[in-house]
Amino acid sequence: LGAILNSLDAFIYNCSSDNRIEYMNEKARQRSGYNGVGQPCYQVVHGLSSPCPDCEHDEVIRGKTTRKELLSPLDDRWYKVVVSPVRHPSGVIFKQVLLIDITTQKETEKQLAKLNRTLEQQVASRTQEVNSSYQALSREILEHKRAKREIRASEQQFRNLYTNTPAMLYSTDRNGSLVNVSNFWLEKLGYSRDEVLGRPCSDFLPPKSRRQYRTDLLPRFIKDGLLKEVPLQFQTKGGKTIDVLLSAIPGQRMAGEQHSLAVLVDITDRKKTQMALKANEAKYRSLFEDAPISHWEEDFSLVKKTLDRLRQSGVTDFLGYFRANPEVVRECGQQIRVVNINQATLDLFEASSKEELMGKLGRLFS
Repeated sequence: LGAILNSLDAFIYNCSSDNRIEYMNEKARQRSGYNGVGQPCYQVVHGLSSPCPDCEHDEVIRGKTTRKELLSPLDDRWYKVVVSPVRHPSGVIFKQVLLIDITTQKETEKQLAKLNRTLEQQVASRTQEVNSSYQALSREILEHKRAKREIRASEQQFRNLYTNTPAMLYSTDRNGSLVNVSNFWLEKLGYSRDEVLGRPCSDFLPPKSRRQYRTDLLPRFIKDGLLKEVPLQFQTKGGKTIDVLLSAIPGQRMAGEQHSLAVLVDITDRKKTQMALKANEAKYRSLFEDAPISHWEEDFSLVKKTLDRLRQSGVTDFLGYFRANPEVVRECGQQIRVVNINQATLDLFEASSKEELMGKLGRLFS
């Protein structure tokens, strides 16, 4: 799960009831420039010296999931923020925050690995003491029971984290059938858990993506054990198609069978924006090319560098300077680069192609 959350295009962190960060994913640490665990979230995430004015801390602690958009003063970037309450097996509620500008929980995996190593060392140590005395054996049994309780608590925490993480997570068996999904996955696609578990993942893809999944992605994952940010489409219960990026890794082994763990990042809005930009660019190009008057697209960047250099050398009266140094004016004229011309310009100069006319520009304006 840590690797998947780290692959998300998002910043994730957890806060205690006193607004102190208990966990930051790698992208969140990279964004802040350091690991802010133990420090106030408003300081690490937004560079503030006091809690955010519109902080919804109390609502989240009371069990409400909040969503909003904000402009962070730390890097002057906008983020979609989803803040969810998560209940620890002990009963303590803490906040889980997802910033999308959408990723992971490596710290949890590290803690679990550290706990498992500690338990193995303790079990090995207690096993040696069994041979020396019954009392040592009793202590080992008690320690083993305590360790089981901690493992069960950790497993429950992992299940809660998987289910409640505000990301589209799902797990499949070796046949590609769903064995688990996050609440956010269900929310985005409009299904209940009973409607999806046990069904092939491909059931939730439109026909083109279904063929891609069966003939390419599933065989590739079986061979390589990894998929990273693969463009794909999913289909909601209502028939709406959403564009996503799919990443997947091998997950937990259950009942002797290896399961996969996958995450989807919804990029529907991003693709719509990209399509709109392309349409606007095509419209601009059409207006430029088809205009009935001559249009020139010119690059004056070298001229600007020349003027900046003259200004830095102390020139303030440019008109007088150019009158006294006409060769500089010619130099500036030669530095103008024509990037593009339209059809009306070709007609005006009776040229058969842009290349022909642009090759004669020096003679035209000499």
